[in-house]
Amino acid sequence: MNNGQFSVRLGEGQAILGGGGADIGSVDHTTPGLPGAFESKDRYLGLTVNIPGQTPGEIVPRLSFLSTPFAMKAASASTVVQAAGTFSNLTVGSIAYSTQTLSSSSVVNGTSRTVLVNSTSATVTATLPVSGAQKELLFAKTDSTANQVMVVPPAGGTLNGSTASIALKVKGETVTLQNIGGNDWWIVNDSRDKTPVGTIVAYSSATAPAGYLACDGANPAKASYPELVAVLGTNWGVPADTTKFRVPDLRGAFLRGRDGGRGFDPDRNSRSADFAGSASGDNVGSLQYDIFGSHTHGVSDPGHNHGPGTIAVRNYQLPSGGILMRGYNPDVGDSHTNHNIGNTGIGYTGIGIQANGGNETRPKNYNVNYCIKY
Repeated sequence: MNNGQFSVRLGEGQAILGGGGADIGSVDHTTPGLPGAFESKDRYLGLTVNIPGQTPGEIVPRLSFLSTPFAMKAASASTVVQAAGTFSNLTVGSIAYSTQTLSSSSVVNGTSRTVLVNSTSATVTATLPVSGAQKELLFAKTDSTANQVMVVPPAGGTLNGSTASIALKVKGETVTLQNIGGNDWWIVNDSRDKTPVGTIVAYSSATAPAGYLACDGANPAKASYPELVAVLGTNWGVPADTTKFRVPDLRGAFLRGRDGGRGFDPDRNSRSADFAGSASGDNVGSLQYDIFGSHTHGVSDPGHNHGPGTIAVRNYQLPSGGILMRGYNPDVGDSHTNHNIGNTGIGYTGIGIQANGGNETRPKNYNVNYCIKY
């Protein structure tokens, strides 16, 4: 006994047989056979108080035996998660998991806990087992190719409440699933990149990161990137080979937000298609070429002088009644009157507007690699 706590080791010692002693009385206290006492999980400890001269009485309620009757902290058991109703044989310091490796589409067997998937040759479809044959499964993509691992619910079952499959796309991505009854499975742990498919990011390397494609106008196979194909549609173009799709080509270009009726893009309706079959007008994927906005230039004239002079003219009466003034050389005799106009202040100034600038109009900028999530 220590501070009200006690421990007892069951099954040791000799059988206690009643013999009418002062302490025992006439009750036969035989020790039951203990080898199979804990074969079932439901076991209880009952304590009976024996007072001489009185009918023995059991203290109620009985106490249930637990795996650890008392512990301030069971450190080695604090991280073990066991599904309700299932049992495992544990080795001190380790838990043994059976592993299945897939390299082609298959139904996951009912004994594996961990499924390692190698999808180097093509997309691999891993179908979950039916009828809760396995309570928990861990899937991991083990190769570095772009081929996807598709985890599919069993026939008549669901995955996260839906019949849709989930995809592992990058080496090292994992997902842990638990069966909740019947053919329904739920994700309980997920290491996948949660960035929405089709998101365009500015990346600081010439090589796209894992899970992304460079926005370089390439034409990869539709079968390799089904989710990205569903997002892009035909807005960015339709290759001649209908088994392929076109990745946005953003090389050397700036991005501009879709106007959507705000009015910041006055030429939104005249935006053009960048590629055969791609979008035009005020739609995602349309192209707008560079242009100068309409503007005027002022001329600053510090003043100039044409010099004094005499311009001689002779007048001719026109049939319409007007007068045509025609210049002539005053050194040649003429009977018409010379009109001295003097310094008129009108003439060619010699001022010109010179070309200036570079090959394009641009703000300060840094070079980045636009990439799109697949």
